[in-house]
Amino acid sequence: MPAERLLWIDGFVMADCMHSFSADLLSMKTGSYAVMHLLVAIAVAYALTLDWRQAIAIGLIEPFVQTFAFAAHDRYWRRRAAKSKSA
Repeated sequence: MPAERLLWIDGFVMADCMHSFSADLLSMKTGSYAVMHLLVAIAVAYALTLDWRQAIAIGLIEPFVQTFAFAAHDRYWRRRAAKSKSA
């Protein structure tokens, strides 16, 4: 069972899980999440457009853009946490 401790960051209590994932397991988990994200994006786009060509185009573009949006979001929160530690 992974250990867990609570962290206080910018007024939020966050769980810091000490997962012991191996590199292989983490790679498999990341890859399966990417495939799931792609399939969900295509399914939602199809439900909205009822056109498979548009759904596939949207489904391929959205996860790609989301990857960069997540990186920017993560960078923002890391900087914010660093500022609160130094203050």
